[in-house]
Amino acid sequence: MRLAKVVVVGALAIAGTARATPTPFTGDQQAIHGFVWEGEESLDGRVTDAAGRGVSGAQVHIVDGSGEHVLTTDHDGRYHLALAHRASALVFVYGDVHITSAAARSNPADGGETVDIHELAVPATPPKLKRRPKRPEYSDAATDHNAWLRAWLLLEIDETGSVARVKLLDHPGYDLDPIAVRNAFTLEFEPARDHANRPVRTDVLWAIDWPAYWWLVDHGNNVLAPIPYDAWDLPCHVGQGPPKLDRSCAPATIANALTAPWIERPRAGRR
Repeated sequence: MRLAKVVVVGALAIAGTARATPTPFTGDQQAIHGFVWEGEESLDGRVTDAAGRGVSGAQVHIVDGSGEHVLTTDHDGRYHLALAHRASALVFVYGDVHITSAAARSNPADGGETVDIHELAVPATPPKLKRRPKRPEYSDAATDHNAWLRAWLLLEIDETGSVARVKLLDHPGYDLDPIAVRNAFTLEFEPARDHANRPVRTDVLWAIDWPAYWWLVDHGNNVLAPIPYDAWDLPCHVGQGPPKLDRSCAPATIANALTAPWIERPRAGRR
């Protein structure tokens, strides 16, 4: 029985965390960490810092069919989660911390009950982008809109480092959805590795951005070049209206990871 699917979430920092947002080219592998919890009756885990010390008072987010819930870790960084049998949930934490977990399943037995506990292993090394991605193409509608647009996707990266399939969590609109998906399948990674240094399949949260088209033209950027680095120096958009002279820092709607359909890599594009 498949107990859980490990998710390494954090190729990009999320706007709203207590640090400057890095560019997608440098990334921040520790902005969000989590996993998908499937089918077990309880979950016990721990949130730790880089040195392995428990983080007291950390907020653990749990998204299930009824919405999003937040647990607070105890003095040793531990948390406990109980959900309905056969339920699924996305469990994650923000910041420079790691989250580990063990799933427990009860089994009726003669004269009592046994409990099986299974550790959910998180890759020792997260996937790393091999090269700076090309700028995605613009649709006519996005060019005319002339405002910064952003798509958030969940990528499943296989043991070779290829993107095997994607979920579109936040749609950019303006006829950019298929462009976002095509762009995601062009990305190449060094695969995640387990503690034995073996490549493993994993998931990564990923953003694709389209700066305001005429801002790029004014900055002399050609259609084949990556997004210029100074685009990430623009202030985050606040208030009403489209972000024309600033950038979108909208966070991902992570709850959509449970409901959005997977889009498989086209067969001709598989290695």
